[in-house]
Amino acid sequence: LKPIADDLKKIDRVKSTKDLFALLADFHQRGIGGMFGTGFGPDAKNSSIYAVELGQSGLSLPDRDYYLKDSFADKLKQYHEHLVKMFGLLDEKPADAEAHATTVITLETELAKASRTRVELRDPNKNYNKFVGGEFAAQTPAILWNVYFTGRNLAEPAYEIVGQPEFFTAVNRLVQERPLADWQVYLRWHLLHGSAALLPAAFEQEN
Repeated sequence: LKPIADDLKKIDRVKSTKDLFALLADFHQRGIGGMFGTGFGPDAKNSSIYAVELGQSGLSLPDRDYYLKDSFADKLKQYHEHLVKMFGLLDEKPADAEAHATTVITLETELAKASRTRVELRDPNKNYNKFVGGEFAAQTPAILWNVYFTGRNLAEPAYEIVGQPEFFTAVNRLVQERPLADWQVYLRWHLLHGSAALLPAAFEQEN
């Protein structure tokens, strides 16, 4: 586990919301996903400017339907079994691995409920929502954007293009409602999932 040993320790050291978003920024900076997505590219309505783009993300299965539709119930069950196995490879006790798998799926299901469908994501105007100055931060105060943007080596952006504002409203609520321990489990999973190719063969094969 040497390639991720330091990151596992960083997750264990999360003691506050500030720590959580500082670590999330660090993970995003290194290509480890979780919670929401961030991108940087030409503003779709002013291509001479590079904009900060924020959007729904944080799921491990292909999209929201895998969590919410009965037709995917068997896939969700298999995903739960996969999570248990992956946590077990971290030497977690069976009861802990089972509980942590449930925590990940519970959080991801909440994110899925707030996510737009693939059809809704095709509408470029609906998925372009510009927030100037501190406007978006004021609407989502539990998400510590100043800590996050500092961690991404960004000066405070003049504005953000937010794809799905209602998704971030849900994230804001979840940060307030769910204990830090749940987010630590969630980040531990996304670290594992994103780093499996660097770990012993058992992790890579299970992934």
